[in-house]
Amino acid sequence: MTLSPETVPAGRSRPLVRPLFHTVAVLAPLLALLAAPAPASAQIVPPVTPPPDIPPPPEAGSESATRIAETPTDPIAGNPVSLFYTMSINAFESGLALDDPARGSADGTVGPEYGGVEVGGRNVAIFGAGVQYGRFSTNGTDAESWTLPLYHSFLLGDSGYAINVDLPLAYTTIEDDSFFSGSASVGVRVPVIEGMWSVTPAVRFGLVNGNAFQAGVWSYGGSVTSDLRFRIGDAAFQVGNMVAHYQASQTSLLQDDTLSYDPQNTIVRNGLAVTYPFQAFGEDLTGMVFATDTRFFGDEAFVEQFNEFGFTIGWERPSFTSLTDRIRLGGTFSRNEEGTGFKMNMGYRF
Repeated sequence: MTLSPETVPAGRSRPLVRPLFHTVAVLAPLLALLAAPAPASAQIVPPVTPPPDIPPPPEAGSESATRIAETPTDPIAGNPVSLFYTMSINAFESGLALDDPARGSADGTVGPEYGGVEVGGRNVAIFGAGVQYGRFSTNGTDAESWTLPLYHSFLLGDSGYAINVDLPLAYTTIEDDSFFSGSASVGVRVPVIEGMWSVTPAVRFGLVNGNAFQAGVWSYGGSVTSDLRFRIGDAAFQVGNMVAHYQASQTSLLQDDTLSYDPQNTIVRNGLAVTYPFQAFGEDLTGMVFATDTRFFGDEAFVEQFNEFGFTIGWERPSFTSLTDRIRLGGTFSRNEEGTGFKMNMGYRF
């Protein structure tokens, strides 16, 4: 006989088997559910912290390249007193005026009345020196420079060929910081049309040393200058065209802590000059006016184009001295999109 809970006699305990089976039957599916692995979509993945951004190492010359491109304060390039700019001007003037440091128009092809040299079949050595002062304001930054241009031309008889060596040296200040710079060039004038057109290929090397700028740099490159001359009446016209390429690199010979440099620029410069002879106070004089346009290509620079307008007055064979056969005074106004400037110069030929 089966005893139901209602019929269990008093004093006897209720059997535990059935409640135990009920408990196991209820808990077993729950335990199985807990033990089973959760599906991938339901798994909790801890957040992954990305690694910190590590900037790549700076490229060689990146700091100096930024200064050249974004400020007018680098001594190598990017402003009117920098080395690349002065090297391009010196190359142009050397190719057009082999015997005049103050930008004259004489090389023997326009006659002695314009300050030309009468070679007469002889090899003639011509020496010259000068001094130049310049002051510029570029995007609110002031700069000034003192330059000592030295040159030597060796005219090879009546052949029209000449060897030209020039050595301009400069002391420059940008705001309150200064640097020294200079370049040396050797060029050969090659006549194309006698007495009218010549071409001068040249090589040039330059140096800059400026502690405040962390710039110990040497530069090198070459240029080709075309010099075309013709007359209309008593006026002598001169058309100059030049293309040059320069690059620079740092050197520990000048500074141990110099910035890394690797700028490269191709420069195109074109100009026109008109010279006219006249007399005053019994002396032979020449007057010249000129205009130039200069453009820089290649690596980005703060100033990539500028124009110059100027004049010179030449005193040919002054009677009061035998130490020089020419004295020349000149002035130049310079402008670009970021500012203006001027230069004054004086040159002597011996």
